[in-house]
Amino acid sequence: MSLTGIPAAYLVMSMVRSRGSLVLESETICFDRDLAVAIATEDCSRCVWSGVYPLDAAGRCVAGSPIFCMGSLSAEFRPELDGTVAAGLREASPSAP
Repeated sequence: MSLTGIPAAYLVMSMVRSRGSLVLESETICFDRDLAVAIATEDCSRCVWSGVYPLDAAGRCVAGSPIFCMGSLSAEFRPELDGTVAAGLREASPSAP
């Protein structure tokens, strides 16, 4: 983070599936958050997952999870169902408390 608390840059990571394994397809450093989100959104049209991580001035990730992501890292993810159906179930249903 910079002295103002704003990330210095953003890391856009995109993953593809190759022979059943997740593989890092690309990493892009961007200095504009909106552009980083746009890149991740565009990448997800050809990848199984894209995410944006905030970086500090030294290039270290400052968050434990992405500030934006699309897709799924789950092996059971079926994009034709938008990820709303759990593996082995035909219909999605909300969890009861």
